[in-house]
Amino acid sequence: LSSAELECAAGMGVLGWLLHKGLGLTRDDAEAARLFAIAAAGGSALAGFALGRMRYFGIGVARDVAATVPLLRRGAKYFPEAMELLARCHFHGRGVAEDRDAARRLWRRAAKAGNLEASYCLGMVLHVDGKGRGRAVEAVRHLEAAAAGGIPGAMFLLGQCAMFGSGMPRDPDVALAWYRKSAAAGNLDAEFELGECHALGAGATPRHAATALKHWRAAAARGHARALLKIGHAHRNGDGVAENRSEALRH
Repeated sequence: LSSAELECAAGMGVLGWLLHKGLGLTRDDAEAARLFAIAAAGGSALAGFALGRMRYFGIGVARDVAATVPLLRRGAKYFPEAMELLARCHFHGRGVAEDRDAARRLWRRAAKAGNLEASYCLGMVLHVDGKGRGRAVEAVRHLEAAAAGGIPGAMFLLGQCAMFGSGMPRDPDVALAWYRKSAAAGNLDAEFELGECHALGAGATPRHAATALKHWRAAAARGHARALLKIGHAHRNGDGVAENRSEALRH
């Protein structure tokens, strides 16, 4: 490509970004995707990644993961965010053959480059995998990085690690601290677990049925199914609330 063509492609990419973000212009994702496609065809790896991301999530264009993969592969040479999305494709077999080892390698590269979503995804996968203490310790390391960056799901999983002694010493009080941080950031599973901790008593936290019910109600109000079930049981048994079989059945 000539310098003029490269300059034109870069300009299209910048205009696409302004439209996508609504910076000084009315947001128009469909037009942004069209401009990103032109810029990507003109050699812009950044525009290609932006287009790939829009196709992956179906923003401004129809969702098309298969068409996303080549764009993400090119972008992964330069951008940790592209590595992270490409890892998801490999992990779930979306648009490419499932290859979880490849996904872990990409997440590790992206996490090393500072991508918090990659740290969270890798930590979560290693935590669930549970093959040996080495992986559990590595999971905690990545989850701590993601939690420090403000990801509520990572905070919740660190609570689980502390509660069950996975990759760190078992400490219910540390677990409660993580659950509280995660719930304050909006994580429903953490809100539910706070209810469990108060229902059963955990660490220095005594059993308190009314407080447990408060947390379950907060989670249930946003659609947490297990919290609804717990509220039903509380009404049936009169735990933290007056016994009421009608309310129990309603939940």
